Amino acid sequence: MKKLVNSFWPALFWSAIIVFLLSIPGSDLPEESSFLSIPYFDKWVHFGIFALFVVLWCWAVSLKKHSGNLVRKFIWITLAGILLGYLMELVQKYLVPHRDYDLWDVVADGAGAIAGLVFSLKVFRKNRPLWKQGSQPKLTAYEKIDYLKSYTLKTYKSIFYFERLVKVI
Repeated sequence: MKKLVNSFWPALFWSAIIVFLLSIPGSDLPEESSFLSIPYFDKWVHFGIFALFVVLWCWAVSLKKHSGNLVRKFIWITLAGILLGYLMELVQKYLVPHRDYDLWDVVADGAGAIAGLVFSLKVFRKNRPLWKQGSQPKLTAYEKIDYLKSYTLKTYKSIFYFERLVKVI
């Protein structure tokens, strides 16, 4: 199980889930319920799935011993996430029945990808990983996951600013 977690499989699995979810025909989507009536709920979902996309891919790349310039690779992963979001909107417009193109979904995808990049730069860079500062013992992958869960509280601030931006626009 440990090798599975410390590989590209979680990122590949999440990428497949994104493509699957964004390719569901509109007629197969659930009717509007209480949680779907939350303002901008759809945008928050797009933000979250693309932030996780970038974080998982950056994590997979950072686990490799000879990963080279991580910042450059993280930026390429983020650009790939933004491109995937845009392409999936085009797929929805032209290939998926009862779905259409929404520019604000693309904006939410991009904002989520950038939030994932910021998070990854703070956590996964090998020259300054947060869990190796000072004289702390080396942590296992599961301990790192627990640490990352606690660190995500700081990302809520960026989500709050994104929500304010959407309301202004």
